[in-house]
Amino acid sequence: MLNRVQILEAIRQQIGRSTETGGRFALQIVRIRGLRDIHLRFGWGDGEQAENDARLLIEQSLRPVDRVFRSGDESFALLLPDMRNQNHALLAATGLVKAFEQSLNNATSPWFERPIIGMVFFPEHGTDADQLCRRAEMALDEAERRGEQDDHQHHNGARD
Repeated sequence: MLNRVQILEAIRQQIGRSTETGGRFALQIVRIRGLRDIHLRFGWGDGEQAENDARLLIEQSLRPVDRVFRSGDESFALLLPDMRNQNHALLAATGLVKAFEQSLNNATSPWFERPIIGMVFFPEHGTDADQLCRRAEMALDEAERRGEQDDHQHHNGARD
């Protein structure tokens, strides 16, 4: 079940709080490629377990105040309130990537997948929930494109 309404409402509430306090927050959209493949290859039960494992890894890498929502087949939306500056959000993203260096879904077959992250900040990248979500998705798409280019260049370099 997707939580788009819940995500947008949480962002609206955070916009209200941040506007009152003059604070900033980050919104990250995180894609874990391979989750859908587990559903297809091993069945719904193992797929759900892998999603739960992924969510747990995400939650363990974050602060208690941060919130995680499932936002798609292979993606999660992360709401990170009270980010003093972009470096704090980048540290959170680095911690998230490190969390996924361990194996996921040992119940079926271990797999490793690097999360892809699109990140935006309030108020710099938008002042309403829908705009922030769209821009975070665009940042995710761009990060995915850059990652594929890096992988392609790396593989080409390895063959030469």
